[in-house]
Amino acid sequence: FRRSRDHLIVRLISENASRPCVVMNFKMSVVREPWECNSQCDVNFVIDKHETAGKYGGAILHMTNAVKLLFINYLKFREALSKNLFKTSYVICCTKGTQIKSESIRYALTNANRKVGFNHPVSGNVLRRMAATAVQQHDPDKRIIVARHMCHSSQTAELHYAIIDRLSN
Repeated sequence: FRRSRDHLIVRLISENASRPCVVMNFKMSVVREPWECNSQCDVNFVIDKHETAGKYGGAILHMTNAVKLLFINYLKFREALSKNLFKTSYVICCTKGTQIKSESIRYALTNANRKVGFNHPVSGNVLRRMAATAVQQHDPDKRIIVARHMCHSSQTAELHYAIIDRLSN
């Protein structure tokens, strides 16, 4: 269970550049049977509870078809383990059926990166900074689009990119 859950966490956070709290607050109530749509389509979920939701609205959690299939199988596996234990309202949960903690998300990210030779602690925020830096360096015209996806204002994005420019000079 942990291995499949942690793999799903890594895919969701790394592919969405999401805050860990977006994944932590992903609730079953927003799951609208993604497996009912065409098997080739991607799905989006809006997560209304995160750090800047009040100011910038819900965060989009996007799933490609491959991640959607992983997600569906995770839900089936979770349900098969114990119908009573996993009646939690949170999609990503602990083996006790409670909401996952940010430390567990950090562990999943760090562990996955260790397996590919990156032996430093990794958090969702580190991945967000890496995504923003990559956009700034390779396609600066898209930085406002990325800022919106990350639920940042354009001012926050510009401040972050100014720091990157200053550090790289």
